[in-house]
Amino acid sequence: MQTVTVEDLITMLTPMFSGIVCIVLLLLDSPVWSQLKGSGIRDTLLTYYLLIVFNWGVMVVYAFYPNRFTDLFAWVAFTMLLVPVVLYRFIFILTRTDSNERFSKLHYVLPVIVLGINLAWLFLAPEDASGRVSIENMHTTPGYEGFYILASLLLVFRLLFGIGYTLLGIRRYRLYRRLIINYSSDLYLSSLYWLRLFLILSVCFVIIPLLIMSAPLKELLGTYQLILVALILFVQHIILCFNVIRGNYVFVTDQQRLCDAAIPAADKEKQLKQETFSRYIEQQKPYLDPHLTIVDMADALHTNRSYLSAFINNTYKMNFSQFVNECRLQELDRIIANPHCLENTNIEKITSAGFGSYQSYHRAHRMHEERKRLKLS
Repeated sequence: MQTVTVEDLITMLTPMFSGIVCIVLLLLDSPVWSQLKGSGIRDTLLTYYLLIVFNWGVMVVYAFYPNRFTDLFAWVAFTMLLVPVVLYRFIFILTRTDSNERFSKLHYVLPVIVLGINLAWLFLAPEDASGRVSIENMHTTPGYEGFYILASLLLVFRLLFGIGYTLLGIRRYRLYRRLIINYSSDLYLSSLYWLRLFLILSVCFVIIPLLIMSAPLKELLGTYQLILVALILFVQHIILCFNVIRGNYVFVTDQQRLCDAAIPAADKEKQLKQETFSRYIEQQKPYLDPHLTIVDMADALHTNRSYLSAFINNTYKMNFSQFVNECRLQELDRIIANPHCLENTNIEKITSAGFGSYQSYHRAHRMHEERKRLKLS
């Protein structure tokens, strides 16, 4: 057994602790789970946290019993490659705007192949070596040279997987933002600000294997690299768990509501005229619904999402989200000017105008000021 300091042990146990806490929180009942039923988001996150707990648990085992590491190496290699795949699956599901889109099982092929190769090598390796060797000296132990090469390549594969799936996640995030901005009226939820922060941390995280390859694993236990990895994972755990449970996102689930039915060209003029649309906005005030989507408004106007989006853009020179929030800001001005609302708190006034939260109001107000500044310039 090698010497492990208290600081090293606390560092290694931190991601395990945060992972276990997040697993417990995800297993608790929440109204969000009924909305996400069948989506796979909850199961995917649970799988991710279980993989993290296992990986760091193996690191603790290695710290105390390095000669037993080769017994677990096949599963360590498998789970290390599986973590970025599972994370990308979570992002894929969260940012899916077409319910016909399916996550390909081909993403799991390489981790399974690596697992099979390592298990085969472990069973075929000669047993004349003196017991199980540690990962540092297996290259000097007869019969373990090939296994040492596989172990050395693991961090290269993990780095490539981390880079590849982080780039895929960023691409999904950008496409989602582009599509959802004209779908949901809640700027705060549709922004997925927390996923952007998570991806930034993931970019930082993919360079860690390079740092690890620059020093033996044995020496790594006492360096700052391990602390950095543990802190990044700890923050990522909090970001994912908190925002998923709070429902800080716009999750599109209904396939039929995403599909636009064809509208005969002759009917379009009858269906949407500016006078009719303005009367609907003034009388029905749909913007007071904080969860309003363009599909809800299209249904009420007996048109489809694409045509309504084009109509708002052409008529008001704004997208759907901007238009709805401009209506809310005007409603808020009327509420503030109303003497009967003087005793209401600011939050009460904001929510009465249709904003889902103060953050949503703040983003809408900031964008409104930016548009005014651009017009003046």
